[in-house]
Amino acid sequence: MWATSQYTFCESRSPGGLQGDRDDRHADRRIQLTRIAIDLLHKAMHRGVDVVPDDFPRSTALLGYAVLAVELEDVDAAAWLNPEVVPGSRRRT
Repeated sequence: MWATSQYTFCESRSPGGLQGDRDDRHADRRIQLTRIAIDLLHKAMHRGVDVVPDDFPRSTALLGYAVLAVELEDVDAAAWLNPEVVPGSRRRT
């Protein structure tokens, strides 16, 4: 079991054998990809949304971040993104 940020992951290992080895590689890959996704989302939060150009790719980028927030169950990131992706609730500067 290991933790990163507010998330705790349990590494499960299947019994030995070829199938077990393949499952272990998939589990390790999922853990690695989860770490990358968490880092990507948190770096975006740190930079802020103002660095993303205000055009069509902005919508795509923000929705991608929103998908990551939902998949990672990151409530803080979802709250940060909500005003940017919900029509009519954008922050005024």
